[in-house]
Amino acid sequence: MSDEYGCDHYGKYRVRMHSVPGIWERYEGYVDVYAPNENAAPERAKRELIRTSFPDRPASAWAVDSVIRIG
Repeated sequence: MSDEYGCDHYGKYRVRMHSVPGIWERYEGYVDVYAPNENAAPERAKRELIRTSFPDRPASAWAVDSVIRIG
């Protein structure tokens, strides 16, 4: 399966994260992303949250709890 960049050699990762304390309502959950490695997955997950669900929150508003490869 190809990711959004057309790369089919990326793995699929589940990134569990939560929002840091601040002016926003707390969010806790996970985002599945395709990334070249485990280290790149959290940044992709943050960008996905900002792009799709939380455009008003900066990347620094998110804390990563875990990253696991799921595919």
